[in-house]
Amino acid sequence: MMHDETEIDEAAAPDPRRSGSWLQKFGNAFRGIKVAVRAEVSFFVHLFVTAIVLMTGLQLGISRLEWCLLVLSIAGVITAELCNTAIERLARAITQAEHQEIRDALDIASGAVLAASLSAAVVGVIVLGRPLLAMMS
Repeated sequence: MMHDETEIDEAAAPDPRRSGSWLQKFGNAFRGIKVAVRAEVSFFVHLFVTAIVLMTGLQLGISRLEWCLLVLSIAGVITAELCNTAIERLARAITQAEHQEIRDALDIASGAVLAASLSAAVVGVIVLGRPLLAMMS
């Protein structure tokens, strides 16, 4: 199979992101989080809800297991949102034209955020619901 010149040049060139130090890799990762938070308004909603959940958990004195459930749920939502944002940016970089496959991929990524958010809400109600009701009565 023949390769054209650009394919050979790209294949031969080492990816600087892969050969960097761990510090550089963490720097790239934190930069990615910063880019996503600045680019997506929905991150502010997630961070606002996260702050409320964490303050409520502190106020209610929940158990270690309950903290683990809340933190894992929050991490799941933020991770899904980061993946969704990455897919959105990549799709826009590839083309501005309408393609059904790209639209499907974007909708699937959004669905992942929705699934993570709904699951986290259920965990939040299970963990915080009863203690909140007890505190209010």
